[in-house]
Amino acid sequence: MKSIKYLLAIFSLLFLVTACREDHTEPGYTGSPYLHFNFGIATNEVVTIGSASKDIQVKYGVIQPVTGSHQVKLVVDPSSTAVEGVDFVILNPTDELANGETGGAFSIRLLEPASPSDLKKAVFKLESSTIANAVFDNEFILNWKLQCLVSDFLSGGTSAPFTYAGTWNGTGVYTIEEVPGSTNTLRILDYPEPGTNFIFRYNDEGVVTYEPQKSGYVYQSAPYAGLEAIVTPIPGKASSIDMCSKKLVIQANFMLEGTNAGFLNQVENFTGF
Repeated sequence: MKSIKYLLAIFSLLFLVTACREDHTEPGYTGSPYLHFNFGIATNEVVTIGSASKDIQVKYGVIQPVTGSHQVKLVVDPSSTAVEGVDFVILNPTDELANGETGGAFSIRLLEPASPSDLKKAVFKLESSTIANAVFDNEFILNWKLQCLVSDFLSGGTSAPFTYAGTWNGTGVYTIEEVPGSTNTLRILDYPEPGTNFIFRYNDEGVVTYEPQKSGYVYQSAPYAGLEAIVTPIPGKASSIDMCSKKLVIQANFMLEGTNAGFLNQVENFTGF
């Protein structure tokens, strides 16, 4: 009986919190404004090597338009490992919400980390003497790290050799080079098979994407004899690139064209010299 009462009490508490949050976000809500981070509660950023810093915005909002003028502060939580004034600077630590406004933003300058292994984390909260905080989305986590350039990845040139270890070809050495005229695009020469170049794109966060493309490998046995394997992304498994450590990981399925058969979950690792 005690267990049942305990579970009912927990359920009731969760229901009240959920109902409270839903009520505060419903159109026509007329209660207190309540502060919260309204464009996500965490983000991962990179600061490009040699840039010294990067400015970003952390946005916040209230549940309904405010009446009158209110000051809102962005404060650093003690759980932060990054140090204000050393690793980052809050350019406008106090923001003002004018009558009728529903949100604002704080500008933060992320300072360039000293090395790729120097990972930064800052945790922020909102504070106001006239507006209470919401019980949800009231903490924002900001992570950032150093991002090297593609020239660092390619050892100072436009192409470079990389050692390979993977499930498709075992081991070897392949050349990776920039694709002329294509931004943030590289290709692996003679991979997966001789005469075929694997082309992929990357972003500043190190996420690699690619279109399904021919591998150059033709299956020889029935019932799929003559079908070429197509390199396709694996749903839910991201390929990645780290410019600083010169590491590229391609995750792929090699599917025989026009079928559901193939070689699944191939993990291909390339490491620069």
